[in-house]
Amino acid sequence: MSLKKFLTFSVIICSIFLVYLGSFGLEKPFWQKLFLAFQKFQNLDAQHTFDWAIGLSTMGYLLLGSNIGLYFFGKNLSRRLYLGIFALLLLLSLLVSTWIITK
Repeated sequence: MSLKKFLTFSVIICSIFLVYLGSFGLEKPFWQKLFLAFQKFQNLDAQHTFDWAIGLSTMGYLLLGSNIGLYFFGKNLSRRLYLGIFALLLLLSLLVSTWIITK
């Protein structure tokens, strides 16, 4: 399996999990406790709530769409350029979803 296929399919699996968490997973007690523990670990106020559901769903959809697009449109790119664009897309989706979560 080539590096491009491996990265694309790995990100697809991770993005489907993020969309699941954003859509259905945060209703489960385990995930609620985990994210509340994360907020307590960061010493954040109880009044300040994060919008985890929308942020995680957005990150999943951004990763899914951008990496599928990169896979199909980046067939003729060199490995170095492909990895650079891949890293840029990961960083961009992380920054956008973080902004949405803390908004």
